[in-house]
Amino acid sequence: MLRPWGLPIQIDADSRQPIYQQVATSIIVEIQRGRLKPGTALPGTRALAKLLSLNRNTVATAFEELIAQGWVVSEKSRGTFIARRLPRIVRNTAPARPAELGATTRVERVGPQVVERLSPPRYSFADEGPDPRLDGDIDFQEAFRRAARAQYSSGWNYCDPRGASQLRGALAEMLRTRRGVLAEPESILITRGRQMALYLCAQAALGPGAVVAVEQPGQRRVWETFRVTGARVVGVPVDEHGLQVEVLRRLSKLHPIRAVYVSPEHQYPTTVTMSARRRQELLQWAEETGAVILEDDLDHEYQYSWPSNLSLASQDKNDSVIYIGSFSRLLMPGLNLGFIAASERRVRKMAQLRSLIDRQGESAMEMSVAQLIRGGKLQRRLAKTVDEYRDRRDLLASLLRRYLGSSVKVRVPSGGGALWVQPEQVVNTRSWCASAAELGVKFCCSSAYSLDEAANGGLRLGFTTMQPEEMEQAVQLLADSYPGNVRLSNAS
Repeated sequence: MLRPWGLPIQIDADSRQPIYQQVATSIIVEIQRGRLKPGTALPGTRALAKLLSLNRNTVATAFEELIAQGWVVSEKSRGTFIARRLPRIVRNTAPARPAELGATTRVERVGPQVVERLSPPRYSFADEGPDPRLDGDIDFQEAFRRAARAQYSSGWNYCDPRGASQLRGALAEMLRTRRGVLAEPESILITRGRQMALYLCAQAALGPGAVVAVEQPGQRRVWETFRVTGARVVGVPVDEHGLQVEVLRRLSKLHPIRAVYVSPEHQYPTTVTMSARRRQELLQWAEETGAVILEDDLDHEYQYSWPSNLSLASQDKNDSVIYIGSFSRLLMPGLNLGFIAASERRVRKMAQLRSLIDRQGESAMEMSVAQLIRGGKLQRRLAKTVDEYRDRRDLLASLLRRYLGSSVKVRVPSGGGALWVQPEQVVNTRSWCASAAELGVKFCCSSAYSLDEAANGGLRLGFTTMQPEEMEQAVQLLADSYPGNVRLSNAS
């Protein structure tokens, strides 16, 4: 085992920072610089104290701080080593000198949404995309080759900024039959994923100073997209019937709300389906106020019980709804293909905005997906995966009840790719998240869905990417990491 030659550290006696913290911070800096690599043995506390002319207790306190933060590990009878899985630091300003670093850098010790380990987790409940192991992408690859050849023969000319006409035509038919959206190809815009669709909607419907209402709990990335436009975000609570429209009405009397973002079919993250009454109330509110409804039709592809609800846009008679969808759950997340359906007037405006940052999308990609839809291959794949994901949903719910028992309340949704789990007692989900990460299980704690970053709340557990045997192992570890280890005391 290679021991370091020494570890010279500069101590500033005039600094307000305690000396033990200067030692700890300096070691963190050297780790970040790459001077101290994972697995490197550190000098013993006695040796380092002698080298730095410090009291041994001071150095021991510094090591304890580094161990608590996850930068180093202590191995009995062997010594102290730089951790092989390092926490990630988040800088608030430009890099500082070592003695000042404590004021400009914070070390995150909480859930996986803010702590990233160098090695990936064994199991992830944060993944909700399609499981590539269920079906290969041979059909897609062949369709893409045909589309690429067609594009090559045409000279790869620029196309309509709204997207390939073949895909817009196929989408118009799909949306009409599956979601009740009466959209013509001219009123559909293809985008590079759901996030671009949201950004274009925000740019077209909002602006500096505009107020947009969002679901609470909800999606932080969506909120940040709205804030980029200069809009102000206000939260509206969600209950078992969906967005509380009465609260939205009260808020709109205090603020001139220009738009409201909703995911009515399977609300993110709670998986709640908005009731028919709430949908009518929301449409009526939008008609009265002139506000825009941004409908994100999340997870509509995976419906496990019938009859299913049609989209909110299918009931829109006043040009109030902009409909947003994506292919990432049907094919693969990396496909990055989304779409917007709205009035032709709105789509024309968003197409102009899109052309300023992206002249057109991936034409070959879009035409290949159009082929899969026209040939019925996408529909057949969907039918196959729906049955499998229904079984995984039921299995995850059963496992959570077995290993966590009455300690959690599990919402079993009618569709989608995740369950919403709420601890029956007040639990700091950041701590739970960090403990689970140490065991190799990743999930997002409740602060990821809260405007005020509250750590007490529910968890969204995705199940589409886990095989049954993996799921059981992951749930066992999830229970082992629960504060108080309820698997041994409360599980039925």
